[in-house]
Amino acid sequence: MVYCNFAPTFRNIFEIPQEVSSIKSDLTEYPVALEISSDRMLVSDGSGRLYLSGTEEVYELTDKSGTLIPCRLLHTRQTETGLEVLITRRGPIPDAASKDAQTYELVALRLSSGTLREIWSLLGTSLPADIQYDHASEEYIISSPSPFRPSTAPEVLEPTPTKDEMAPIPAPGKILIQQVLPMTKLLLFHLRTHTLGHKRKIRVTLSKSYLTLHIISSASSIPLPKYAQCPWWAEIDSGASLWTWEHTPDERESKVGILTLHLEKKHTETRWSHVFSQSSNEPEVPETLDPSELANIREALEKYTSEMAGDMPSLANPDADEELDAPGQVGQRVLVMRVGAQTGKVEVDQREVSLLSSPVSSPKSGPPSLVVRRDIDGLLFTRSTSHWEHESTYSALSFVLASKRDTRFVLHHKDKMVLAFESGSTHGTGNVYVYRGHGKAKSQFSEQSVLGIADKESGSLLGVVMLKEGVFCCLCERRLIVLKGIV
Repeated sequence: MVYCNFAPTFRNIFEIPQEVSSIKSDLTEYPVALEISSDRMLVSDGSGRLYLSGTEEVYELTDKSGTLIPCRLLHTRQTETGLEVLITRRGPIPDAASKDAQTYELVALRLSSGTLREIWSLLGTSLPADIQYDHASEEYIISSPSPFRPSTAPEVLEPTPTKDEMAPIPAPGKILIQQVLPMTKLLLFHLRTHTLGHKRKIRVTLSKSYLTLHIISSASSIPLPKYAQCPWWAEIDSGASLWTWEHTPDERESKVGILTLHLEKKHTETRWSHVFSQSSNEPEVPETLDPSELANIREALEKYTSEMAGDMPSLANPDADEELDAPGQVGQRVLVMRVGAQTGKVEVDQREVSLLSSPVSSPKSGPPSLVVRRDIDGLLFTRSTSHWEHESTYSALSFVLASKRDTRFVLHHKDKMVLAFESGSTHGTGNVYVYRGHGKAKSQFSEQSVLGIADKESGSLLGVVMLKEGVFCCLCERRLIVLKGIV
């Protein structure tokens, strides 16, 4: 408990019964206590028992043989029919020789008058990265690296391109253009060329208005592409455009490669009917969609013909950069799903975003919100009624988070600030980095603060909550730390 002078005091409000047993399960989760009201808490011991403080009620999660099932308590809320509880539990452990992935169940329980009943369960191959509850729609907002599906439903497979959707490789001396993104933001211009196998023999100039391409070769059995200030159909962003050259996978043709010109359009809404201006007298270039885009379109069409879909994803990043968003980069790649609290019905809001921050836990929680990556920035989205709205932007947030290697929690408080907490486990010390927001206002500068919270004496950081506006409580292994005056 933290009083007005912000000095924490401790008192025993519930003691988890300790079972005396010589056998300890390796699957037991950490105990969790969640507040139901000012005088009631739901406590999980991690091994499968749930306790309602202030009462004698004890609920046990067991299998058909009566064995306790270890679980992790995620969320609880009071309803007219009882306590609605959300947990995760581990699925069957795959055999060591099996290629099957470990599965996890997301389970909704109802606790009432000493009776535990399972409402629904979903199956996935990873644990949720973030869970929030939307009171307006009575849905859980779940961010997870992999999707959850009903336990009885077949596994959702990624669409496989059909034969006519496979990426065509242009013949020697020919040109092929691919539209990679729906808004034709990024164009791939493939030239298959027989060179002497060295990148230095390729000369490319990507001007905003024209292309100059020359390949140095003393002899060639096929015509080599050559362009001298050939004008584009429309201007490109020369600073964002680039070119690459790679060998073909066939080692027998080690001197054969694919020259790729990545053209970023200056005006993203401009439609290109040709690659080059008609005044250049260049032959018309055939255009095709990228195979993955074709597969996604086919999947979407099948979905819309089978059942009506939900809202159009508004967390989508039309300017996603595959290189910047590759695994190992800042942020966690997740899917954002909505799950009906009563039905367990899953609706995918966004198939893949890079999650930078989740809202800090507090007694007065607002609407669901997420901070997702967009280039070097962090975009704050809030859930209102039936869609996501872009609330504000944390400029360069992705860039500054990239330098943090011991981050334990990244949490935001509305559009006011993002707090990056180091765990303190790597070197025995840990800081919290505070990045100020500017709301809807645009600014070239932002304030940053650094506070030390974890050290060798306090131990690693275990959790963070906000008690009231500007007062944060940080629980370490051996110390409770209160931060005030940050907001």
